[in-house]
Amino acid sequence: MARTQSADLVVIGAGMVGGWASWFAATSGAERVLVLEKDLAGQGASSRAAGVVRAQGGTPATVALGRFSIEFYRSQQARLGTDSGFRELGYLILAVTKRDVRDGNARVEMQRDAGLDVRWVDAREACSLNPTLATDGHRGGSFCATDGAIDPPRNVRAYSLAMQQAGKIIALHHLARRCRPRICIRRSCVGRRRRRHYRNRRRRSDWLHRPDCGRRSAP
Repeated sequence: MARTQSADLVVIGAGMVGGWASWFAATSGAERVLVLEKDLAGQGASSRAAGVVRAQGGTPATVALGRFSIEFYRSQQARLGTDSGFRELGYLILAVTKRDVRDGNARVEMQRDAGLDVRWVDAREACSLNPTLATDGHRGGSFCATDGAIDPPRNVRAYSLAMQQAGKIIALHHLARRCRPRICIRRSCVGRRRRRHYRNRRRRSDWLHRPDCGRRSAP
């Protein structure tokens, strides 16, 4: 018999984007969030990424997103009791050609107008900021001291714990070859509110994936 569940949001994948997206949704008004994952949380690129976090974006929107991300990582310990291991290491974007210098200075001006504390440094100061740089081959670059990096495995643990704490997130583990979920959007009778419905006519795994760094437990 077909088994159907309804949710305000269905998230495909419990990687970094899916994990934090489900938490933000659950803490921003969504009553029920369904996360579908074929493996364990963070077993793909999320636990193996470089972890770079920077606000030096190429548009005002990406600058704002970067600043939001940094503030979020800074506030994690107070909000969640855990964190992603964010460190403010500074980030230097080098210029190699005259065009790089011209475009880089225009980018810095845009970023400063967007509220970012970023500056242009010459080649000598760039080498002082990063002693591993060669003294030639570049023309300086833009530098933001508040940019940095997270610890990817620690970040997986952080969003896994946050998903559990939210209390409105249901994470399901599916065997990809045995399960082909069908997702459709139906209109609710109450307030004409759209809700997502998850239906699987084939056999579904009975394991509830509680995303706490690779542990699975039965419901």
